[in-house]
Parts: sequence; structure tokens; C-alpha cells
Amino acid sequence: MEKKFIASRGKTYKHRGYPHRGWHHPRQAALSKRLTKHIKNGLIVEIGVFGGVSLLNIAEQCMTNGTRMVGIDPWELTVPNDGHGKKLSNYRFMKGNLVDARNNLIKICKELKYDHISLIKDFSHLAVGTFEDATIDLLYIDGEHTYNAVKMDLELWFSKMKQNSVIWGDDWHKDGVRKAVDEFCKGNGLKYETEANSFIIKLT
Repeated sequence: MEKKFIASRGKTYKHRGYPHRGWHHPRQAALSKRLTKHIKNGLIVEIGVFGGVSLLNIAEQCMTNGTRMVGIDPWELTVPNDGHGKKLSNYRFMKGNLVDARNNLIKICKELKYDHISLIKDFSHLAVGTFEDATIDLLYIDGEHTYNAVKMDLELWFSKMKQNSVIWGDDWHKDGVRKAVDEFCKGNGLKYETEANSFIIKLT
């Protein structure tokens, strides 16, 4: 049985000397590179970006392979009491962190000339309409880790996936995530695997 997963909390990472913050366990980073290394001239979409740790982890690999990357995140908190803290001062602090994280990622992509990376400041259920069906090679769901949010992302983005593509998401230790994935797969005749506190759905 796999050992209990312990995630980092707001760790600072460095990509080619550029610091950025986020949550990306080494086992998840290795899994990400393995899932994406075969994608050539394709499209990878990530829901939930924050400081861009997971995007930058595979940025060089995707650039070499001619694969486009799109990160989708609202980079804001919609209400003061959304699980990040009940005080308005805490809300303002978190919102400031999100804005700083986005601006820092934009700077990194610009200075490193990562033209294959695009960032969309929006919610996933609104951004999905800008993508054509059967165009995505890998979808990484890393947004709000609740039952409703994960189930909605799975259902809304399912038609956007190519044949032989992969839907991947993290925080498997959360009950809502497990329930959403299980229901979605059962309803669509799919199977999933788990690794590094993540779920992996391979679409054939």
C-alpha cells in the first residue's frame, strides 16, 4: 500500500533561478513529467495555477515537444469566508498573494520566452466554452478540491478531451474528490488509477 501522502504548504520553488510558490510534491512532479513526455504538438490544460509550479515543472519538456500549455485560474477569492479565513484582513492578504503569484508567473514566462504558455484569468466553468471539442491531450484538475467543483470540471471538460488523452487531478485524500471521480467514472464507463495522491483517468 502506498505511504500516506504529505503535501508541502506554500513551498518556494525555483525554475531556472526564478522563485515561485505553490504545492507540488516531488512524486507529483515526476508523475507530471511521465504523463506528458509523449505529447507532441499537443495541448495541455491546467485548472488551478496559483504560482505556476506544476506548469513550470513541464515547461521545458513541452516547449521541446511543440506542445501548448494553458493555465486557467481566477487568481482571486470570491468571498471573504471561503475556507481561507473568516477575517476580512485575511481575505485581503490572500488576495494579495494570489495577485503577486500571477504577476510573478507572467514575468517568468515573458523573460524566459515561454510563448507556448498561455494564462487565462477566469473560472474553469466559464473558460471551457473557449475550447473546441476533442482538442486536449491532458487536463490537470487542480482547482477547488471539493465534490461539486471536481464533478463540475470533469463533466464540463470531458467533451474537450481527445481520444487516448488523460484527465489527471490531485488531492485524492479528500473525500469530495474521491466521490466526484468515482461517480463520474461509473457514469461514463471509465476506470481510474491512483498515484502520488492523484487520480488518473485514461480515455481510450
